[in-house]
Amino acid sequence: MIPTINIVAVVHLAFVSVFIGLYAAEAVLELYANFHPGDEPTHRATITMHYWIDVLIEIPVVLGIIVSGLLMATLVVELTALHWIKIAAVVLFLAIAVICPIEVVKRYALMRRGGSEEGLRAKSKRVIYSAAFSATFFFSTAFALGFWLAYHRVIESIYTSAL
Repeated sequence: MIPTINIVAVVHLAFVSVFIGLYAAEAVLELYANFHPGDEPTHRATITMHYWIDVLIEIPVVLGIIVSGLLMATLVVELTALHWIKIAAVVLFLAIAVICPIEVVKRYALMRRGGSEEGLRAKSKRVIYSAAFSATFFFSTAFALGFWLAYHRVIESIYTSAL
């Protein structure tokens, strides 16, 4: 029989994988618009697409990550120091990463109110920087530790079941 924690881990990994894909897609959208400063229609399309991606997909996916992560933490036999470091990295990532959807929503509202291209570009830079900062360190740390912990859990279960 498959241990419950492994099933939850697969669901968690699926949510994390979707999140990474979304994050990469949003980065491509934002950076393309950022490196084409004279292309106002593309920038406005980017603002609209990023808004709807956040509202319809990213926020529910992040909630799935949080719920499955909390469930996994309750299923672990013992939370080690590495688990606590991973949890801290995730909490810090989420605390910073929440800035991105808030800025995306504010920027979309500003655009809908007829905001200037200069004001929209300033908001876009904040979105890019907050996302890049949070992902660079805290998400990478949590992802690497999660991979390490999962690898060792699987290896341990192989050797334990062989005995």
